[in-house]
Amino acid sequence: MWVFVGFHVIVYFYNVVIISKLYYNLLQLNFYGNIDMDERIYKKYHENYEKRIDIQNNENMWQKTFDWMFDKSMWKYQYNFDWCNFAIVQYPQDIIAFEELIYTVKPDLIIETGISQGGSLIFSASMLAMLEYEEAFENNELLDPKNPRRMVLGVDIKLESHTKKALSESCHSNRIKILEGSSVDASIIKNVHEYSKTFNKVMVFLDSHHRATHVIEELNNYASIVSLGSYCVVGDTITEYMPQGSYISRGWGKGKSPKTAIDIFLKENDSFEIDTKIQNKLLITSCLNGFLKRIK
Repeated sequence: MWVFVGFHVIVYFYNVVIISKLYYNLLQLNFYGNIDMDERIYKKYHENYEKRIDIQNNENMWQKTFDWMFDKSMWKYQYNFDWCNFAIVQYPQDIIAFEELIYTVKPDLIIETGISQGGSLIFSASMLAMLEYEEAFENNELLDPKNPRRMVLGVDIKLESHTKKALSESCHSNRIKILEGSSVDASIIKNVHEYSKTFNKVMVFLDSHHRATHVIEELNNYASIVSLGSYCVVGDTITEYMPQGSYISRGWGKGKSPKTAIDIFLKENDSFEIDTKIQNKLLITSCLNGFLKRIK
């Protein structure tokens, strides 16, 4: 009899421990998003992650986002941030999105049109450096930072002397190549195409002049370089959704924006699609409907 009772006591406490552990894991999932658990809990975390994105993707939330962005754009909110002491002129949300794209795609060449203060080039270079560091660690190899395999190619019509100097003195300078001239100039386009031939996986960021006529030329000349499964990210498409006349002095806005160029491009090119999952997660982004993924 005592053996029988003892057995049931052990079973009872064993069940208590199992249920307690499960309840603890669920609490961690719901309140802390802790994914350092078993595969089951990890999967559940990502299921909730998708649900949260779906819930926030509604008209009311987007309107609040537009209102906030329009208000902050008047104060040049996106000019408030640096990357490694270089002005990056991007929304923090977009910076995270770019990081996720680069880490997922793992390009060996990133092409950027529009350099501004150099922060975006430094960001891309530092991300590529991290990829090489991780690969060297995983493969137990020595890493020589002076001989990078992954590169960033930047194009700008005119670089300020202080930007050139700062980029040349950066620890990432050997990973950055710059072409000075218009991104739609025939000689620049030819040089970019020739240079990109030596790389296997290419990602492109178009963020120079934002007038639709310019951006459509960029898309027609640079999108073909993008590798299958990689992205062509078009900046400042948000200008299409701002109130009429917001950018009248700069020659872009509703009907003349980078988004206008994307609409024209996609009508004639079925190799790309807009990856709306990214913007639905971010909400706050200057690249609304501008994350173009190459699908064929």
